[in-house]
Amino acid sequence: LPELEIGIKNKKPVILYKGRELDDSFSTGEQIQIALAIQVALNPTGDNFIVIPNAQDLGSKLRDVQKACMEYNIQYLVEMTRPDEEFVVEVIDSEKDII
Repeated sequence: LPELEIGIKNKKPVILYKGRELDDSFSTGEQIQIALAIQVALNPTGDNFIVIPNAQDLGSKLRDVQKACMEYNIQYLVEMTRPDEEFVVEVIDSEKDII
């Protein structure tokens, strides 16, 4: 991500996104994009894995996140809750099943 950079705060390095220090004020989608970028930068040719928490908050953006994971060859676990529905664990082993 071009907006992701290392800055200095109190003489210590900090990660900045769009000029702001990383914290919980970023949207879930922004946090996931940042995690993807950092994961790929740290391990560009290896096996990468992330957890997408509270995916229900992403709405239609979840598909964009899934596509980005596939583009960067990152395996992912989607955590999503749906009120008034039975607890289900689903394992999807193929990208064609989600798009």
